[in-house]
Amino acid sequence: MRILTALCFALGLSSAAFAQSITIAAARALGPSSTPVTVTGVITNGAELGPVRYIQDATGAMALYNTNATFQSTAVVGTTMTVTGVLVNYKGICEMTPINSYAVATPAQPLPMPIMTDASGVSEANEGKLISIPGCRFTTTGNFVYTAAGYTLTDGNGASFKLFLRNGHPLIGTPIPNLSVTITGVSSQFDNAALATDSYNTVTTGYQLLPRTPADFVGFFITSGITVSNLSQNTFTLNWKTNQNGSTGAKYGFTPALEMGYRTVGAPDTTHVLPFTGLQPSQVVYARLFSVRAGTTDTAWITPSSYITQSASTGAIQVFTNHPFDASIATPAGNSPTLLAGVAVENKIISLINAATSTIDCAIYNTNRQPI
Repeated sequence: MRILTALCFALGLSSAAFAQSITIAAARALGPSSTPVTVTGVITNGAELGPVRYIQDATGAMALYNTNATFQSTAVVGTTMTVTGVLVNYKGICEMTPINSYAVATPAQPLPMPIMTDASGVSEANEGKLISIPGCRFTTTGNFVYTAAGYTLTDGNGASFKLFLRNGHPLIGTPIPNLSVTITGVSSQFDNAALATDSYNTVTTGYQLLPRTPADFVGFFITSGITVSNLSQNTFTLNWKTNQNGSTGAKYGFTPALEMGYRTVGAPDTTHVLPFTGLQPSQVVYARLFSVRAGTTDTAWITPSSYITQSASTGAIQVFTNHPFDASIATPAGNSPTLLAGVAVENKIISLINAATSTIDCAIYNTNRQPI
C-alpha cells in the first residue's frame, strides 16, 4: 500500500512539471501575473513588426516578445507554436515576456482568416487578431515615413482609425495609396500611460492597425518610388510601378501650372516608363504622374514634382578662398582652393559675373561689397 501511494505521488509530480496548454482567451482572462502560462496558436506576422510576434488561436490573440535570434527565425508567419511564459500588460496590450520555452507544435493549425470589419474593429475585442478593413482612405499623400503619431485613415463609412508603421517597416518609402484600399493587419494597441499592473480591458485608448507587408494593401496603387533613367542634356525617363496593370501618363508643363496638359504612352502594365525628349540643357519639367487601372477609371496619382535635364556645364568646380589653408591635408594631393587675398577675391567674382553670356545662377550669403 505504501508502494502504491508513493508511485501515485511520483506520477503527480511528473505531470505537474509540464504546464498544460490553455486557450489564449483563458490565458488573457488571468490578467498580468508572475505565474507562467502555456498557449498554442499560429504566428501571424514576421520581422516586419520587429521582435514582436502575434499568436492567435480560435479564441483570441496576444503578443509575444523575445529578441532571441533562434526564436525570431522559428516564429514565422503560419507556424503553429506552443509557448510558455509570463503575461504582462505592455502599453495596453497583452504580451508574453519573458518566454520560458517554445516549440513548433503539431498538428499544424491553419493561418486564421482576417476578421472583416470597419474602423470600430480596431478595438479591445480584436486585440492581437488579424482584421481586414475595406474602403480605407488615407488623409495624407506622398510616401510613407516613420512617424510616432502614425497615420489617420477613414473606413468606407468615414469613421477614422490609426495605422502605425514602425521604423524600418517594409512600407516605409513607398507611396501612400490615394485610392480606396482594403487593408489587413494586426489590431494592436499602444497607450504610453498604461501600467504593467493594469488589466488588459481597462486600457481603452491607443488602438492601432499594424499592416505587415505591401500585400496587406488590396486595391490599385503605386508600389514604388519614382526613379530617373536615360538622363542627358535633352532627355530623361521617369519610371514607377503599380500593383496592377494600368496606364502610364502624366500631366506636365514647364511651370507648376502643368500647362502642357496630359500625355500617355504604351499599353497597360505594372511597370511604367515615361520618356521626355526634345528638351534643352538644364530645363525643368513639372509633372504629376498617374496610372489608370486597366478597364476602370481608378486613377492612382503621384504627388507633383519637378525634374531637370543635365546641365551644359563641364561640371568643373573652381574653389577660391580669402583665408589661408593647409594644403598638406588636401585629398587628393594638390586638390586645394586658390587663395585670393583682399580685394582679389572680390574682383574674381566680378570677372565671373561679367563673363556670363546668358544666365547667372548665384547664391550669396551676407555680403555688403558694393562692386559685386
